[in-house]
Amino acid sequence: MALGRALRYPFLDVSERKKMDQSLPTNGMNRRLLLLAGTGAVAAGALHLVGGRALKNAMTPSDASGAGDAAAGTLAPADGDGPALGINLTPISYWTTTAFIDRLKASSPWDRHGTPAPLDALGYPTGLGGLPFVAAMLPCEAGTYLLMHDGDMDVRLQGGALVSRRRDAVVYEVRGPAPSGRQIIIDAIRKPPTFMHFIHQKDAAAFAQGEIFAPEFLAQLKGFDTLRFMDWMRTNGSQVSDTFPAVGACSYAPGVPVEVMAKLAARIGARPWLCVPHLATDAYVTRMIEMLRAAGGVTPYIEYSNEVWNLGFEQARYAQRQAAARWGAGTSGDIFYGFRAGQIARLARGSGCRVVIGTQTVSPHRADAVWEGVRRAGASERDFADWIIAAYVTGTLTDARGPTASLAPRNDIDAAIDNLLHADGAGAMSVATMAAVYRRQGEIARAHGLKLVAYEGNLHLNPIPTFAAQQSLVKPFFEAITRSPASARVTEANLAAFAAAGGSLACLYNLSSGPGNGGYFGLVDSGSWNVIEQHLARRAASRPR
Repeated sequence: MALGRALRYPFLDVSERKKMDQSLPTNGMNRRLLLLAGTGAVAAGALHLVGGRALKNAMTPSDASGAGDAAAGTLAPADGDGPALGINLTPISYWTTTAFIDRLKASSPWDRHGTPAPLDALGYPTGLGGLPFVAAMLPCEAGTYLLMHDGDMDVRLQGGALVSRRRDAVVYEVRGPAPSGRQIIIDAIRKPPTFMHFIHQKDAAAFAQGEIFAPEFLAQLKGFDTLRFMDWMRTNGSQVSDTFPAVGACSYAPGVPVEVMAKLAARIGARPWLCVPHLATDAYVTRMIEMLRAAGGVTPYIEYSNEVWNLGFEQARYAQRQAAARWGAGTSGDIFYGFRAGQIARLARGSGCRVVIGTQTVSPHRADAVWEGVRRAGASERDFADWIIAAYVTGTLTDARGPTASLAPRNDIDAAIDNLLHADGAGAMSVATMAAVYRRQGEIARAHGLKLVAYEGNLHLNPIPTFAAQQSLVKPFFEAITRSPASARVTEANLAAFAAAGGSLACLYNLSSGPGNGGYFGLVDSGSWNVIEQHLARRAASRPR
């Protein structure tokens, strides 16, 4: 008996284990989670869980933070404080932000060195498929973890020391960092699992009470007006046409369920911004709108795909093909973009959704083709709420004719910041030159009775392809610029220029991506994060009480 208790309650001493035997709820999953959380969490209210549900007086993470599941409203525009701020959420993967308490929600597909395992509809392995083992990568820093599952299988964690094991639960101790994640490995499957959860000890009590989002992640989102889920939906190049991710899926990396995105937005009182896949059927669009309305909360944004003008993405090439097939060779893909956006806007009539439409920021003349497509769909400007553009600045730092080759060797960040603020001439995208572009796009928005909104924006320092042969020099330099506190001057000036053009909302890109071949975008670790938090605080203080 003593040994059994020790295996079940690895974090408690003998006397505490006896108490737990008598007082813990009978629900198996919550029992294991509360034991993992330890006595501190139990004392804080976790023992109020009965049969898997929390009593009304139980302390939950949302109670502690002062924000419940119901939407608390959005930040109202405040004169003099610049645009409202939104944020693009980082793609779900095992090497980026830990958005979910259950680390398996960010896991890679089950496979062995690229050979996929046979999976059920939710992404759980149904067998090994003749492989010696199958594995999935997941985010896993140092700490103590509980792996819970049903079925019957042999599971181990790469780099994890076994603390205790039961048929349906395993406790691991992990030491040392693993910035690229760790493998969870299945060596044998006698009965396939239908659920698996991998929970850090510090989050166990919250998960037992129904919380699904990591507390650190929620704290980072506090105050943002809008959450743009383009990357959470894997919008670029999506092959989705009529199906939605399941809430019970093993991993959300391939796409996060609409219900979960709506829950997160409501959780922090922000507006959700969802992107309709470029191949989506009308039935898909209608169902998405129904799901958003059922979720309640604040008014959502709906956008047709993402950057359908950008030929680097499959959706833009698709639009070109569709335009040619419908209206003849040489017809602009912008017309098809406006056409499909207009169809979506018609489907959304009366739903309360804010349907948005836009064009490439530096090519305002392309707006004419977009609006031509809208008219061909039998829609009008009255079916839309916002005119969207990107609000990025690069100066001339990503131009081969610019000063980067001379600035990078001496790490001259001050000169780089000056370039981002003031560079002019052909191809320059500094704050000074973009201010005029924002004004022109603002005029287009007002001419159609729409608000000007930035769907993405901030610094955009991409070392490829211009400096492909100088990666070892330029990439660290661009990262240093973005991390420098001086970069906040660029963020502030850019937001001010956008607001002066009539910009009402700027969705920054993005929350927490690390350095990559496409540039350095992670705002949490950037030199701009403090000024962003200050901006959010000022707007929060100016909200009507």
